[in-house]
Amino acid sequence: MIANSVLKEVTGEPTAAINMMVIPMQPTETTIDKFVALNSIFAAELSLLYVLPVFNMVFFIVKEKEQRMKESMRMMGMNDLSYWVSWFVYYSATNLVTALLATMTLWNVFPHTDITIVFMIIWGYGQSLFGEIFMMQALFKKAKYAGILSAVFYFLFVSLNLILLPFGPPDWVDNSMDLIP
Repeated sequence: MIANSVLKEVTGEPTAAINMMVIPMQPTETTIDKFVALNSIFAAELSLLYVLPVFNMVFFIVKEKEQRMKESMRMMGMNDLSYWVSWFVYYSATNLVTALLATMTLWNVFPHTDITIVFMIIWGYGQSLFGEIFMMQALFKKAKYAGILSAVFYFLFVSLNLILLPFGPPDWVDNSMDLIP
């Protein structure tokens, strides 16, 4: 109302008024991204991609523990930090190759996503598994059981997470699943 009075005063027109109009907006071009359908498939395949690296790392770390190589290296002067950093570097190199190969196979699957982002997601997920590997190796004394059971536990935890993901679990389940990769 005040704006109309000011407009009439400034223009000198007694019929001048500010009116609101509804103008239909022109729709923009849309692209259908198939990522929504690939979301659960991608999560399942990403978890399957790392079953073998989890098996191998836990198997070899427990095999060293079984053969008491760590104690021998400790007697020769190597500290625990150097031991675990060497395993982390080895796993990171293995994870880098795995993530690069997986990214190259997914090159055309995500056409609207920068490929470096896809690589970083896969590589970051693989790096997060080193904590699980570190935890699993502490639970076993025999290498043959360690590799198999750690791969089975990993697969079961990931499957449980994938099953509960679409249903929107309660908060206590969601918070407890955050502990599982």
